[in-house]
Amino acid sequence: MFIDYVFDVCRSLARHGFDRIVLVNGHGWNDPLLRAVTHRVCKEAPALCAPVTYWRMVDDVARGLRESRCPGHGS
Repeated sequence: MFIDYVFDVCRSLARHGFDRIVLVNGHGWNDPLLRAVTHRVCKEAPALCAPVTYWRMVDDVARGLRESRCPGHGS
């Protein structure tokens, strides 16, 4: 259901002229689902699509700022 919903939104964006779509992941468990969506969008819609996970993009910086040894919510 999640994959179909996100794919439908991406397909609609592509039909309205967006040819590059970035899906920003905000929850770890969505990684494989968003990869499935982007694969489907690239195959079936007239657009390029890629997932990004924001905490992986800033991991090096966050390690220098974090005071706790354990990552996670509220750390």
